[in-house]
Amino acid sequence: MRYVFSLVLCLISLFSMAQAEEFNTDEVWKTFRFNGAPVSDAVKQQYAEKPCDSCLIMISNRKLQKDSLRFMSEYREAGRLYFFLLVPEAGQWQAHRYKKLEDAINDLSAMRHSQDWVVYAEGMGKIFTSNADRAQRMSALYDVNVLMFDYPSITTTLSQRKNFKFAEENSKTSVTEFYRALTEIRRIKTREKESPLATQHVSIFMHSMGNNLLKELVKNGTVNALNKPMWADNLILNAACINQKGHAKMLEQVKFASHIIVNSNPNDKILKGASVLTMSKQLGNTVKAPFCNQATYINFSGISGKEHNYYLDVYGKIIPPAAKVYYKTILHGGVPELKDTAAFAPTKALSQYLIK
Repeated sequence: MRYVFSLVLCLISLFSMAQAEEFNTDEVWKTFRFNGAPVSDAVKQQYAEKPCDSCLIMISNRKLQKDSLRFMSEYREAGRLYFFLLVPEAGQWQAHRYKKLEDAINDLSAMRHSQDWVVYAEGMGKIFTSNADRAQRMSALYDVNVLMFDYPSITTTLSQRKNFKFAEENSKTSVTEFYRALTEIRRIKTREKESPLATQHVSIFMHSMGNNLLKELVKNGTVNALNKPMWADNLILNAACINQKGHAKMLEQVKFASHIIVNSNPNDKILKGASVLTMSKQLGNTVKAPFCNQATYINFSGISGKEHNYYLDVYGKIIPPAAKVYYKTILHGGVPELKDTAAFAPTKALSQYLIK
């Protein structure tokens, strides 16, 4: 059993380290530049005429190293949030720092012209540059404005064995900053009537280990302060790397979203490995009763093979067309059409919870 644990940990860590190292080269970091000022009027005018389909917002709790090539570190700065609007300018990603998230939202809306917003939290294996890449892919593929919550989920300075624990711990402790970010987004959505958020759809997308942020919101009780009034359209738990036991009770505490959607793949090879490591069934892999009556459960086993990332075109793989249609619907705050059971294969136990 010790050998199995070591093998699984090694495989997951190698996969995550490969992602981190790919995006941690000098060549990649040279395509990013820290900019301490908001976007200039000239650049805003440029994109007002030709909308930017790849601009996005990064909300980060990493330690800032503004004089370094790698200006956002691999470690958390507890209690601190940085707001960046990433804009392609002169062959680089200019990371414009804003003091107020609201100002970054206003500028992004003016430059991008998309109508809906997604708060996005990723799983293990991401540094600042790889999270920016994921956010940009989502932004362009689904035509949404992305607010990426960027927390440290790997470090290139630790061993493979220690990185799983590092990522898991940060996905939990970062709930302090995640709560602050959601509180500010909620305030802008519900109180700032002139903000683009006020009349547009807002959904929250939690992938893999990023779902620990939601779990911790419920565990520490801060979710109650976010619940009223209801301000989000869809809360999406995607390939959730959290214990499925007790998930219904957890989700019943969440009242800030109109719909809760749980996406799972019983054949997910990454989550099967995580189940071995944590000695618990993962929600994105195995869904068992009791279920949350307020949630919709989607089984992706019919179209996603053994994949863990079945919502973005990554690692040279193209997502199935049915999945693209489905995700575009829910990321824009809509209710998915699930009559195509050849594409979405609901298990008998879950079929009664599918949205009609």
